[in-house]
Amino acid sequence: MAQDKTDEKKFEMEYRMLGGTGLKVSVLGFGTMTFDNEDNAVELLETCRKFGVNFFDNAELYGEPLGNSEIVFGKALKKLQQKNPELWRRSELVITTKLFFFEGTGKQKNSPTVKYAENEFGLSRKHLMEGIKGSLQRLQLDYVDVLYAHRYDPATPMEEIVRGFTDIIRSGKALYWGTSMWSSQKLTEAYWVAKVNNLIPPIVEQPIYNMFARNIVEIEYSPLYEQPYALGTTVWSPLDTGVLTGKYNKDVPKESRLGDNRLGVWLKAHYEKTLSAKIEKVELLIKFAKDKFNTSVTTLALAWVIKNRNVSVCLLGATKSAQLEENMQSIEIAQKLTKEDLAEIDKLLDNKPISDGMRQIDGRLPVKKI
Repeated sequence: MAQDKTDEKKFEMEYRMLGGTGLKVSVLGFGTMTFDNEDNAVELLETCRKFGVNFFDNAELYGEPLGNSEIVFGKALKKLQQKNPELWRRSELVITTKLFFFEGTGKQKNSPTVKYAENEFGLSRKHLMEGIKGSLQRLQLDYVDVLYAHRYDPATPMEEIVRGFTDIIRSGKALYWGTSMWSSQKLTEAYWVAKVNNLIPPIVEQPIYNMFARNIVEIEYSPLYEQPYALGTTVWSPLDTGVLTGKYNKDVPKESRLGDNRLGVWLKAHYEKTLSAKIEKVELLIKFAKDKFNTSVTTLALAWVIKNRNVSVCLLGATKSAQLEENMQSIEIAQKLTKEDLAEIDKLLDNKPISDGMRQIDGRLPVKKI
């Protein structure tokens, strides 16, 4: 992709194959979870494309009201395509969304004025068909490149889940399907249910992965990166909800996710239990990043994530273009990271996973049943 002439910095995005597919994705992708303003969305997306980002992650759950982030992304994309049709042509973009919770028509599941409907969440065939229809309408798209099961649904039989995603792909509304925060056991079950029944298996997982949450990607999924599964990963929370930026080292800013309850009470509690211990490690990492690479702990943390070749895409989240521009520097730092540097980081973190023959699940956030 041609570099923006106004950008004097030399930069080259790295692209990787998404698992065992022929789909090329930028190693840094962008998540739209915080989208609520069209003008801000346009600015952030423009910055992403300037640096070669082609992977954009959505979900029916995102936004206030539910589904609003998809609406904002869809409107912003249309505006950008009109402004620069070549740069924003659909064939260059990898756009995803995720289904599990509400179909996303403005209802809030905790609102006392809304009667909750039992079939508006989960992975039943009914919700999958209605969910993809709603998402495509909000995104103003004919199809998404990847459709995820946002969480595993124990109430729906696995064959129904796999058959539902297969039918969506065969209808042309999605090209691939994947999962998010599924166990390795459920992933292998889905794969073999697909193979036995001439259906389409998932090709990608979207797990949490950062310096403080390592076991899922490094241990639990390790057998799935090889054939026949050839699993790709599009990891989220690479900065551990901001902890790895160092912004919580002195206090919890009111405008942060932990400060204004955007994570929700139960998820906020999960992070606060371990925050003080993490801050001590972040202090060590700040010094290492400065002394070794003259960079920020944020950039180092992202570089560490993408240094793992089993990571197909590292999803970024930002509200300002300056944040994204800083994040892009992680590609250069990742190229400089040596085995000795990684060993030193492991020593500072003191949390390198060790396989004991059991599939460890440390770091997987609990799924709250609705």
